[in-house]
Amino acid sequence: MTARVLRVPDEKYRDKAPGGVIRATIEVGEGQWRYVSLSGDFFCHPKDALSDIEPALVGTPCAQSRDVLARFYVTHDIETPGVSVDDWVKALPKTV
Repeated sequence: MTARVLRVPDEKYRDKAPGGVIRATIEVGEGQWRYVSLSGDFFCHPKDALSDIEPALVGTPCAQSRDVLARFYVTHDIETPGVSVDDWVKALPKTV
């Protein structure tokens, strides 16, 4: 039996938005998101929206992050008081 090794991305980013601290743990390869984990200390409705956004970003070119996030917020009726799409883009690395 072959042991399975899980690689944990070590690129972590943090930013303060009016609604709270936001965090992004990411891995980028060839200009695309390979791994995305979003978290923070803010309110989000629906509660599981962040875990739905993450797979929507994976495989997306980093340069299109703002558009993907904005579209996702609208189509899934996401509310994060004090944390905007632009705040998320600021929390992501400057490859965006």
